[in-house]
Amino acid sequence: MRPSEKTTELARQILARHERQQRPYILFLGQACAEAAGVPNKYEIARQVFSDPDLSRSYLQDEERADRAAVLQAFDELLEEMTTGQRYRMLQSFYASVPVPSFYQDLALLVKAGFFELIVTTNIDNLLEQAFSGAGLIADRDYLVQVLGSQEELPWRSKITQESEPPVRVIKLHGDLALKQAAITREEIDEALEPQRFFIKGQISGDMIMVGYQLESEPLNQWLSWVPGDLWWVSLETPDEGLLHILEERRSVYHIHGEEGRPDAFFGQLAWLLLHTPADAWSGELVAPTEQPGMEGEELRRELSPNLNDAIYTDESFLTAQLRRTQSVLQALEQVKAPGGENLQVETQIEYQRRQMALLEAQLRDLEPNRERLLKLMNQVRTAIQRAAKNSLVDPNVAVYARKQWSAVQSEYRRETPNQSIVAAAIGATVVLAEQLGEQIVERGVVQELASYAPSAVGRRL
Repeated sequence: MRPSEKTTELARQILARHERQQRPYILFLGQACAEAAGVPNKYEIARQVFSDPDLSRSYLQDEERADRAAVLQAFDELLEEMTTGQRYRMLQSFYASVPVPSFYQDLALLVKAGFFELIVTTNIDNLLEQAFSGAGLIADRDYLVQVLGSQEELPWRSKITQESEPPVRVIKLHGDLALKQAAITREEIDEALEPQRFFIKGQISGDMIMVGYQLESEPLNQWLSWVPGDLWWVSLETPDEGLLHILEERRSVYHIHGEEGRPDAFFGQLAWLLLHTPADAWSGELVAPTEQPGMEGEELRRELSPNLNDAIYTDESFLTAQLRRTQSVLQALEQVKAPGGENLQVETQIEYQRRQMALLEAQLRDLEPNRERLLKLMNQVRTAIQRAAKNSLVDPNVAVYARKQWSAVQSEYRRETPNQSIVAAAIGATVVLAEQLGEQIVERGVVQELASYAPSAVGRRL
C-alpha cells in the first residue's frame, strides 16, 4: 500500500523534530495493536476459560453464555477471586505462543533510530520489549519499562531517579504480565490509574501519535481531553465523535484511519519513509499540517513535490525492505537457537518469520514486471537443459521435468489469483535441478537470479 499523503506528512513532521533535536512525538499504543499482533482480547480469553462446563456453570446461566456483557462480567468475578499467581498462569497460557509481529519489529527500528523516546501503552504483553531485544536494544541501558499499578512501591520508581536514565521509556498503564501485575477489570484499571493521574497527565502532555486506541480506559479518555498538544489519531475505525469533539476543544486532531490506520500498514509505511527514503526526496520547507478549506474530509498541506510518493515509492522497494528486515530477524533467531534445545517462544518466532518471508516473497513475485522476468528466467533454464538433452549431455527426462516446472508457473500466472505455493515449489525444484547440473549446462547468474524469487523455498543452497 502506497503511503498516503497524511502518513507522508506525519513522517515529515517526525523527521523535522529529529533533525532539529526537538522533543519527539509521544507514541501511544492502544488495544488494537495487541489485537493486530494476535494477542487474544479479554472476551476471547473469557470464552475459552468458560469452555470448561464445570467452571461455566459456577458463573453463568445457560442463557447468558451467548451474552457478551454477561460473559465479561462473569470473567471479572472470576479474576477477582483469583490470586496473583493464578491469574498470571492463566493469562500466560494465552500470551506465551504469540510471536512478535512485523509492525513491532518496524517500530523497534524506529525507536533505535531515535524517532521516539516515550511510548505509553495500555497493553500488558511484552511483545514490544521482545521487539526491542531483537533490534539490539538492552533493557535498563537503552530503554526502561515503567509500570503503573496499585502498589505503593513500583519496581521502576527507584530507577527513574538515576542520573543515567535510559533514553527511551515505555510506560505501561494497565500493568505488565511479565511482572505478574495486570489491571484487567474496569475497577482495577481505575484503581491503578487514579493515584497516578498527575503523573500520567504530565507524561501525555505534548504532541502525540495515538495508534490503535479503542477507548479502553475511561480515565485516559478524560485526561487526554485535559492536556494540550497536537494529536495524530491512527485507527482502523473512525474515532468516536463524542470524545473527538471533547479532544478538539484542547488539541489539534489529525486523522489517519481506514486501512492505512491498521498498525501493520501504518508502522510499515512509517518505517519505510523514515528509514529507507532517500534524503534528497524530502524537499521544501517543513510546515505544520493544516486543513484545506473546501475539500471533503481532512486533507493535509505539505511543501513537497506533488509527485513525491510516485518519485520515491515503489511496491517493490517497500516489499524488498520488509523482506530484508524479516530475513535479518530470522537469521538472528536461528543463530541464538540452542542446538537440540526446545524454546517455545523462539520456535514460534522462527515459524512466524518464515511465514512472513513466504508472504512477502509471494507479493514480490506477483508484481507484474517480476512475473514477466520470472517466466523468462524459468524459460532460460528450461531451454538450456533442453539443448543439453539434445546433445546427449543430460537425461531427456531431466528436460521433461524442467519443462513441467516452467509450464506449472506459466499456468498459474494465467489465473487471476496464482497459487504462490505452486510457484515457489516450481522455482525451488528448478533451481535445485539447475544447480546439480552445473554451470556447464545453466549459467550460474541465471540460477542465482531465479533463486532470488523464492529464497525461502530454495534455502541457502547457493
